[in-house]
Amino acid sequence: MKKKKLLIIGLVVVVVVAGLVALNAGQSGKKGRSVMTEKVTSGDLQQMVSATGRVVPPTEVKMSANVSGRITAIHVEEGDAVGEGQLLVELDRDRYEYAVRRARASVAESEALKAKAEFEWDRQQELFSRKLISKQEYDAAEATWKAAGYSVDQWSANLAELEDYLDECTIRSPITGTVTDLTAKQGENVVIGTMNNPGTVIMVVSDLSVIEIQAEVDETDISLVKLGQTVEIELDAFPDTSFEGEVVKIGNSAEVSGFGTQDQATNFMVNVRLTEDVDNIKPGMTSSVDITTSTRDDVLQIPIQALVMREPKDTTDTDAESGADTDADAGVAVAAIEDDKPARSRRREKPRELEGVFVVKDGVVEFREVETGIADQQYIEVESGLEEGEEIVTGSFRVLRDLENGDPIKVD
Repeated sequence: MKKKKLLIIGLVVVVVVAGLVALNAGQSGKKGRSVMTEKVTSGDLQQMVSATGRVVPPTEVKMSANVSGRITAIHVEEGDAVGEGQLLVELDRDRYEYAVRRARASVAESEALKAKAEFEWDRQQELFSRKLISKQEYDAAEATWKAAGYSVDQWSANLAELEDYLDECTIRSPITGTVTDLTAKQGENVVIGTMNNPGTVIMVVSDLSVIEIQAEVDETDISLVKLGQTVEIELDAFPDTSFEGEVVKIGNSAEVSGFGTQDQATNFMVNVRLTEDVDNIKPGMTSSVDITTSTRDDVLQIPIQALVMREPKDTTDTDAESGADTDADAGVAVAAIEDDKPARSRRREKPRELEGVFVVKDGVVEFREVETGIADQQYIEVESGLEEGEEIVTGSFRVLRDLENGDPIKVD
């Protein structure tokens, strides 16, 4: 008897709990799903393209030797400012000086031989006019005089070449700038470049009066970038500081990395020039750039996360209410259009999705199609479909994913 009473009491408790759960579920369904909302506002928008890059000087000269030899003196240090024509490096001159001396002696010898041949030629001309020598002797004297002249020209050209080699033992700066890299040391031997082997780079002189950032812009954004656009620049070496710049060059050739892999990326090089002076900036510094590609003043804007995609409603029921004749005519027209399309094209067609937001009205949501414009990192421009002050659903993502027109909601 006692067990029977306990069983009855247990059943009653279960029924009561089930009733409370059902009541709570009914109340929750009536109140609707919890959502986050915001008002449609107006303001200014800037669309930007972000990229990373490195500091590069627009003018950079790699100083190499035009002759082989040993470095006897280096007159600058890395970081020194240099002027155009300033002496930078000296190479061993001894063997080139010896070669110049030999060439000068050869020139002098050939000039003496030319003078002798010219004297002999003049004398042979006079004798030939008196018919005291043969034509053969006359022609031989003329040939000797001409050959002596060619010899002088040859040795003079050789001397000029060797003097140029001697001058190349003294290396001077071709530009006004800064020594940004010094790779060689006094006493080292340098070699000139050939077709297959580059020559020895002694140092690099860069013009740092103008500084540029070479940034890699993704192929999906490069069409938005134009010359002259303003840029906000941040350098890792100067935290919490930004600088102004402008786009001065847009590359035409793509830079592909990771080709044929999942990480393949296609970028285009964009040069951004700083429009303000920055002290202690150095080539190779890492930077990030934000290129302003478009601006809008005082436009309607909403959070980007409020946008959803929905398929258009089926209009079959609406068409049925308009009458059988209309349905028949419409059916014939649609059939005619479909017959004109290839079967493969008809199979691939998908319903066009509409872009819109959920507007809150009297505790329920209404899906509203909108047309959008530019966007920044948080907000997007609304060109049509909404009015300022209207309340729209902005989250959560889980709710927006399957929220439908007419669903009851409660604002969290």
